[in-house]
Amino acid sequence: MLRLITIPISHYCEKARWALDRARLPYEEVAKLPGVHLLTTRKYHRRGTVPVLVHDGGAIVESTEILRWVDSRCPSVQHLFPEGGGAAENERWVELFDRKLGPATRLLGYSELLPDPQTFLAQMRRVYQGPSRAVLPVLLPLAAAGIRRRYGVDAERARRAHTRCREVFAEVAQALDSQGSTYLSGERFSAADLTFAALAAPLLLPPRYGGGFLAKDDMPAGFQALVEEFRDHPAGRFALGIYERHR
Repeated sequence: MLRLITIPISHYCEKARWALDRARLPYEEVAKLPGVHLLTTRKYHRRGTVPVLVHDGGAIVESTEILRWVDSRCPSVQHLFPEGGGAAENERWVELFDRKLGPATRLLGYSELLPDPQTFLAQMRRVYQGPSRAVLPVLLPLAAAGIRRRYGVDAERARRAHTRCREVFAEVAQALDSQGSTYLSGERFSAADLTFAALAAPLLLPPRYGGGFLAKDDMPAGFQALVEEFRDHPAGRFALGIYERHR
């Protein structure tokens, strides 16, 4: 069986998880704690990032490459990267979201969550079971410090991340309005739509998110304000609609 190595709340992991679920490919999700995950993932690649999809022929270590691998196992009508009209635009959107939106939503979300250790603990208890859950009170302060170092979580970087998120949301809203379309590239659901919805999710907390986010009202006040802002944006409403129709 396929094994998907994840940090469950990671939106890049959600992107891969969503593609596998949509294709109805059976897999086992192997949930790892932040930081501890490196003991497993570095067996497959030096950077040790998640997700990692392990299959009989080896391992795939980038979320977009996992989507392409899933496409190779599906009929063309289900492809997230369909050929023909809209293909180049689909690729452009995915690259933009992977490069600009994903890092920004992650940093912005952590900037509001990490200063509240009790909520951070509650969030992690929601997604981990067994031995991992038992050690959370001990490991999470170390994990939080590691996250701050790895992603450079501070007030100034959070401000810049907030600006980048607004820029991407504005670009998506403008494209949808000018095209008069239900989707970002062409007339059907594609990798662009899935990637935007998944990578925007930390600012939207969609109920169908596969990684088990807390509800908005259980988050700190600053986090709640972010969610309200981006849920009320036309692009945020688009992403939530994608979750409702396709997740």
